[in-house]
Amino acid sequence: MPHAAPLFSVRGLSKVFDGTTAICSIDLDILEGQCLLIAGSNGSGKTVLVRMLIGLMDPSAGTILFRGKALDRSIRHEVGMIFQDADAQIIGETVAEDTAFGPKNLRMTKSTITERVRAALEAMSLIEKSDFLAQHLSGGEKRRLAIAGVLAMGCSTIIMDEPFANLDWCSVVSTVRTIGRLKAEGKTLIILTHELEKVLALADRLVILHRGIVREDGEPEAVLNRLDPSCGVRDPRHSYLSVADCIWDTITP
Repeated sequence: MPHAAPLFSVRGLSKVFDGTTAICSIDLDILEGQCLLIAGSNGSGKTVLVRMLIGLMDPSAGTILFRGKALDRSIRHEVGMIFQDADAQIIGETVAEDTAFGPKNLRMTKSTITERVRAALEAMSLIEKSDFLAQHLSGGEKRRLAIAGVLAMGCSTIIMDEPFANLDWCSVVSTVRTIGRLKAEGKTLIILTHELEKVLALADRLVILHRGIVREDGEPEAVLNRLDPSCGVRDPRHSYLSVADCIWDTITP
């Protein structure tokens, strides 16, 4: 997507915790409408990076621009994050109540909230479970519920932190299909994962983080062709025929 406008512009971004550098002088542009995978082993800095992107954590140095401007509270209307632990993100008792939590916090009108909750649950195939207890959903359904919540808030960009963690096969398939639908709708997707074999076929771009540094950035096939094994990221093509085969979108493994 060579003509896409920059959504995030990151320059010289660093984060230091008690003398330990988690993110080191990163320069990165994230483009509108892109499906971006950020891969790296545990401790590579993936989660720290995106928490700074959405203002949940302050950088030690550097700048982050969103649509050309410094981050402010308005980003909550445009960028939603799906955390690794889906249960920790559930706040409402029922599916509908949980989906409505974000719009209520944004002080939307009651009629707008009702309309947005219905549309979001329909989009995530959860409308028939509106009155179900949210904690009783399957792992894949909880992921979709979290996505419904950010859609109801009007977010056009969705960040997912290890979206396949602790999911069984069917739930992974459900999550991958959801990612595919969101991409087809033109959402900007930023997916943090070390499980490239499950979703790489949907990616427009692959970034490899290692020890807080961007080691590779580009089209997925090209990045894998020059991948340094020391980064701790496994090339999924060792088990699959090509990048196009790296997608878990069928029920039978």
